[in-house]
Amino acid sequence: MKASYIGNRLEVAKASEYMGYGYLRRGDYENGYGAYKAAATKYLGTIEAWAEKNCKENMVRIKRKQGNPDEVIGFYRHCKDIDQSLFYPPVQLTFVKDMPISGS
Repeated sequence: MKASYIGNRLEVAKASEYMGYGYLRRGDYENGYGAYKAAATKYLGTIEAWAEKNCKENMVRIKRKQGNPDEVIGFYRHCKDIDQSLFYPPVQLTFVKDMPISGS
């Protein structure tokens, strides 16, 4: 990211948090975790260090979701979102291959 070349930690943190949010919207928990981890690290030492807490909380929630994909878990939106309610990613349908049809 261009902002990292000029040393703007806050802008890199915000961009990483937005990326994490975008990954969650797609149901991509693995990349979302990495983006939130990067954001949490970059937020430290900035004027918006409080946003690190939401990033870390989302990381915990991502791990919970990965451990139990059927659990309904809400996530914090990015820090600049006007809507501060929890965000619930779309349900990912899982298909069981070779599942027997009842009555056969």
